Amino acid sequence: MVVKDGAEISSSTFGKGNAGNLTVRASDSIELSGESPGTGGKSGYVGGLLAQVDFTGEGCGGNLTIETGRLDVSDGSKVQTATFGQGNAGNLFIRASEVNVFETNSPGVYTAAINAGVTRGPGNSTVPIGSGET
Repeated sequence: MVVKDGAEISSSTFGKGNAGNLTVRASDSIELSGESPGTGGKSGYVGGLLAQVDFTGEGCGGNLTIETGRLDVSDGSKVQTATFGQGNAGNLFIRASEVNVFETNSPGVYTAAINAGVTRGPGNSTVPIGSGET
């Protein structure tokens, strides 16, 4: 399975209500790479597999489960369960024989990562820190 150039598979909440759970299974590998480019002087968006509460959301984030032989996350993509808004982040489960998180020579705004937590709004210090638990 390949998700690239800022594409994402997401189960998130942007308003009131809980996000759903997201399970991704690929027998051989999952490759997540890149971010969407920004326009008009604004940053783009991360790509990857996301289950989260957006900074405008109020509710619980969903659980994210990944089952694969190899997971590659690169060039600004994310595997992420987080809350930027009000509510608890979901749980993150990764079952893989091999996990690689790396950057290539492709410059970007975001750093490839695997995250689970309560955090500040994306790329904007004026967005308040989310409230909730991981």
